[in-house]
Amino acid sequence: MGEMVLVFAGAGLEWDAAAFFVSNGLLDQPAARARMQALEAALDAEPRMLGEAMLFRADGSRMASA
Repeated sequence: MGEMVLVFAGAGLEWDAAAFFVSNGLLDQPAARARMQALEAALDAEPRMLGEAMLFRADGSRMASA
């Protein structure tokens, strides 16, 4: 849980929660940006995709998927 708090703190912004999606390995910056844009578009079209993510509250605790 402490590691997630550090991730949130390192962002430099206030967060309520975050969703993490699994990737098939590390991505370089252009590929990561393209993947993020694709995920944002997919989430706009189908918000239920959040059920596939690992969800964390700002205090680092994991939220259960629906």
